[in-house]
Amino acid sequence: MLMRKWSCTFRVRASVAAVLLASYSPRLLGQCPNGSPPPCGAVTPRPTTTAYSVAVLSFQTRSLDTANVFLAEGLADDIASRLGQLDRLTVRSREAVRRLRNADSMSIRQLGQTLNAAYVLSGTMRPSSGRLHFVFELTRTQTGGVSWSGVFDRERDQLLELQAAVAEAAARAILRDLSQRERSALGVSSAHSERAFVHIARGTAFLARRGQLLWPAVQEFRTAVSSDQLSAVAWSRLGVAYAMCVFWGGCPAPGDSLRAGARAAADRALVLDSTLADAWLADGLSRSVSPVTRPDFPRGIASLRRARALEPRNVEVVHLTGTLLLFSGLDDEEAIRSARAALALDPGRGISYLVLSRIAFAQGRYRDAVALLDTAEALEPGWERGSDRWDAVLALGDTTQIPRACAGLASATQANRPDPTERRVVSAQCRWIGTGFLALTAGDSSRANAAADSLAASGDPDLWSAALLLRLGRRAEAGAIVRAIGTPQLGHLRRVRSPAFAQLEELKEFRDFQDAARRLVTTSSK
Repeated sequence: MLMRKWSCTFRVRASVAAVLLASYSPRLLGQCPNGSPPPCGAVTPRPTTTAYSVAVLSFQTRSLDTANVFLAEGLADDIASRLGQLDRLTVRSREAVRRLRNADSMSIRQLGQTLNAAYVLSGTMRPSSGRLHFVFELTRTQTGGVSWSGVFDRERDQLLELQAAVAEAAARAILRDLSQRERSALGVSSAHSERAFVHIARGTAFLARRGQLLWPAVQEFRTAVSSDQLSAVAWSRLGVAYAMCVFWGGCPAPGDSLRAGARAAADRALVLDSTLADAWLADGLSRSVSPVTRPDFPRGIASLRRARALEPRNVEVVHLTGTLLLFSGLDDEEAIRSARAALALDPGRGISYLVLSRIAFAQGRYRDAVALLDTAEALEPGWERGSDRWDAVLALGDTTQIPRACAGLASATQANRPDPTERRVVSAQCRWIGTGFLALTAGDSSRANAAADSLAASGDPDLWSAALLLRLGRRAEAGAIVRAIGTPQLGHLRRVRSPAFAQLEELKEFRDFQDAARRLVTTSSK
């Protein structure tokens, strides 16, 4: 539903970027969800396939219009959300479906095994003469038999009725009979108007993909709320999209405007429907970014816990609860339980292994941090986590991995920093910090000092720069680097509490920086 990867930057930005063990037994913090030591490997324990489980595949469309492509994806999200309201039915994560590679070449049985689903619901959407032609099919994954199929022709202003009809038909085919309460739950729509519903569907698909589609998601939800002022779902997702813009950056609007928008949208959503998990999700995220100098983590986490109580199988909410706990440092144990819980719901969720890796780094378990990063990258290839690997490798003192970590950081910077000048600065930092630490390990202080001189000229201060200078005895310069970093951001919270930077505590500038970072957590906004 919500929340995928966040930016990986060298000067770690505010990020939260989005998961449940039914029960948690005490075990070593570095262990995988099944109790084995990391690296956990690309194949993780999967939930048992139950008879009443279904995966909703992304609906296909032959249209070349991207608006139709994302509408079809949003319609699949909406049907999955409706089916997820039924306690008797287990709906597999739409994120797990999106991560499928070569899904078109997989057999129905393979899809069922991969997604741990007894049924898959597939569909196609074809625009024709201003109308939309749909074909849906619910298939048993063990036998390949079709349990239900339907063909529909609808005007674009008849999609609300279509969604309810498809969700109910699929649920009946799986569960055989439905109670009145279940039928009512399936009929609940995210909007009161057809126009708003179309924009919510497209905005949800954009939001799920993050990155450069965050701002289009904001625009879709803005249009939705202008069409339907009473849609709590539209207001909720608008609030989430605004907050994600703050976390990741890249949206063409001032940060203060985004924070104000997130807060206002969340407030409006809660007024409209305080029983909606998405509304509490928006509330929790908006409190964690607004204002940046005094995020209200305690109340933000409390809101996410409330969202989780309303939708305990919502993997995004479960994951994000752990993410906020990680960044705040308020409760590492609960953060670990939340990440493991997310992995119990969606074992292929690499981003939850990233949360576990970041906790390991904050706690000084650097080998675990690297191993968990390896698992995250094995599960979701292509995700750049350069800054996380860079931190862990330098803290570990494993000079053999510095070139790989530097290459990953450069790749992440290329993907996430559009400004060429900024990319050059980060690349120079990576090169000279790596060179400096390698030279120190080799006992070549002359080369290390030369690297530090080049680093000082790069003009982008970082804690590792200060650590290198301090190791070289250049105390005043190290303190000046810490001062130049300025006000701590959310991304600094897990770093300043890591033993990796313990040596810097002899600097008053760093102790002041730590205190300022801690105040981000301990001071609640009013």
